[in-house]
Amino acid sequence: MHHRANPTPTHGGAEGAQERRTLTWSWPVGVFLYNLAAISILFGVGVWFLNGGAESADNALHHVAVRCAWCGALGGIVISLKGIYEHGSGKQQKGWDHSYNLWHLGRPVSGAITGVITLVLLQALNPSSPVTPMIAYAAAFILGTQERRFFEFLFQVGRIIVQVPEEKGTDALRITDVQPRRGRADDVIIVCGTAFASGASITIGGRPLGNVTVSGDGMAAAGVVPQHAPGDVAVAVTNPNGTNVSSDGAFTYIA
Repeated sequence: MHHRANPTPTHGGAEGAQERRTLTWSWPVGVFLYNLAAISILFGVGVWFLNGGAESADNALHHVAVRCAWCGALGGIVISLKGIYEHGSGKQQKGWDHSYNLWHLGRPVSGAITGVITLVLLQALNPSSPVTPMIAYAAAFILGTQERRFFEFLFQVGRIIVQVPEEKGTDALRITDVQPRRGRADDVIIVCGTAFASGASITIGGRPLGNVTVSGDGMAAAGVVPQHAPGDVAVAVTNPNGTNVSSDGAFTYIA
């Protein structure tokens, strides 16, 4: 007599859907709780730092570095929470992608590193004067939430600092981008384009950019934003040979 083996039970209908829903929500919920714990630690460190944990000048470079790391870590947590909301709620067709699990767990750390590196890059662009702390904190938080922007910023700064004359092109003088597009006096700004010559002058709203540094490949320049009234202004580049180009409304002064 032959006995037919019982097939492996499968969960169909409402029971199967419930099981799949539990599996789908396990990681998002875990990452969400992990982010809440990370926020608690961040604010605990912040309270300690502001209430006696730090004893030197408030604008000391190492104080600014710690705060940049704090802001960058917070930015990393914020973008992780955004990912949980978008992909862990079941509203997205693809649902939760487990290949991003380590990305979520590492966001506080990578964000903190991004914050410190952002401060270093801002200081490297303008070594003659200290970075404005509030600008550094804002940049650390923003770049902590946006990996692609951070690596683009890193690339542009690296191109300015590490001069590479042999990559210099023969394109016509032009402006392709301004980063950031909004800001105040004394901010550091990067103007991207082609055929920028060494010794080029740059104006914003008709006023010269301070401490101008031009990359060796002629595709970027950095400097300090001059004083100006709020509003949209033009950015202009003039090479030593007299050639010039202007981009209307490329930068916005904010109050």
